[in-house]
Amino acid sequence: LKLASTLYFFALNYEALLGFRPLPLMTVELGGGVSTWVGSGGTHPIVSLCLSADLPAIFDRIFIAYSRFFQPNDPAHEIKLGIGFSL
Repeated sequence: LKLASTLYFFALNYEALLGFRPLPLMTVELGGGVSTWVGSGGTHPIVSLCLSADLPAIFDRIFIAYSRFFQPNDPAHEIKLGIGFSL
């Protein structure tokens, strides 16, 4: 769910990412796809880059990711920070 001015809308991302390990505990993912802003902008291209570091714990990785949304009248940038875990 994203907030644009005072209007809430759903954002759906469809991406294919290619990942590789430049270092034993580090993963880099790069890719793209499309993003659909339901009721607020339509469907347009997206490009993403994600860096993650593996951790020896229940939470097995930390990451930072950047996405560039190519909306024609409302270009957007998104930065994500987080932790991940596997079940």
